[in-house]
Amino acid sequence: MNTPTDVFRAWMAARMLERRLSHAQLALRCGVDRSTITRLVRGERRPTLDVAVAIITVLDAACLPTPLVEIMRVVGSPARDTKARDDRHGLANHG
Repeated sequence: MNTPTDVFRAWMAARMLERRLSHAQLALRCGVDRSTITRLVRGERRPTLDVAVAIITVLDAACLPTPLVEIMRVVGSPARDTKARDDRHGLANHG
């Protein structure tokens, strides 16, 4: 079953591979610990909203296969905040 979390994880791993980014490099660019990225890639945890937005921003939201509102639902953030968060993070046209 492809849950939104599975889709996000697969997208993240594929973009990391395309950009030749290690877990440590992505973590540094996102401002999180390397273990956070490792656990996300392994499917051992769901991203928080802040971490998801950081990853999307670093890895290029234009290539995101899942609308941001769906990712927010997965991480437990109310969809009504989508527009404000998208605007703050420069993602207004990405879902």
